[in-house]
Amino acid sequence: MLNRRVALQTITLGAIAAFGLGSARAEVAVWDVQRAHDAAISGDIVLIDIRTPREWQASGIADVAHALSMIDRNFTRDFTALLDANPGKTPAFICATGVRSTRLTKLLESRGLSTTINVAAGMLGEPDGWIARGLPTRSWSADN
Repeated sequence: MLNRRVALQTITLGAIAAFGLGSARAEVAVWDVQRAHDAAISGDIVLIDIRTPREWQASGIADVAHALSMIDRNFTRDFTALLDANPGKTPAFICATGVRSTRLTKLLESRGLSTTINVAAGMLGEPDGWIARGLPTRSWSADN
């Protein structure tokens, strides 16, 4: 496995935005929302909501998640800083329904970051998403 910083430095915003996965066949760890919630509470993972600010405002974010939009131009820098601030914790990604988090996780793993988790069903998936399962959320604003 590549050093996570090297792996992250190989990711460009264009690749993330376009989901340039090519023929990569990375194995992705997929967890349900309850497992992700419990692991974030216990400190085993760092949960990252990769949706957009508009989506965070509309639905709120998971109470244990960090809001880090994957389309933000500073995503790689901010993601690296978040990992550095949480040594030993596996990053887990959540989006609206699991599509973007699946793609991002596969992209990261194809670049050598093999310890990532995709949170299936996301925040809004029915019937297994975060909100549908009644897991706690908090409001989001650009100030927090």
